[in-house]
Amino acid sequence: MFKKLRITYLLFGVGIISIIGCRKNNRNVISTATATIVLVKYACGSACDAIKFVIKTNENELFTPIDLGVDFRTNNLTVKIRYKNTRKLPEPYTAPAYEMIDIMQISLLF
Repeated sequence: MFKKLRITYLLFGVGIISIIGCRKNNRNVISTATATIVLVKYACGSACDAIKFVIKTNENELFTPIDLGVDFRTNNLTVKIRYKNTRKLPEPYTAPAYEMIDIMQISLLF
């Protein structure tokens, strides 16, 4: 009886570990989206406001690009992007508090 119970607990534990180990990790997922580059105002200190370009996808997700090329720093510019999620937020007061993304490819949409 105890042997069956131990085997049951062992199988249950292995199953739980397998499920946890197979969870989807979005950190290295490469995504493609149609988006708009928008200028956003944010607090850069107690008596300071600043502006920065962010990316707003068609699904209304907002991201802070790690390095947005100079040619794409235009408000309301529609683009197609291929990017990698970092699952990180910028340091406080350095940019809007949206997840940072690494843009791998960007092109204009007309």
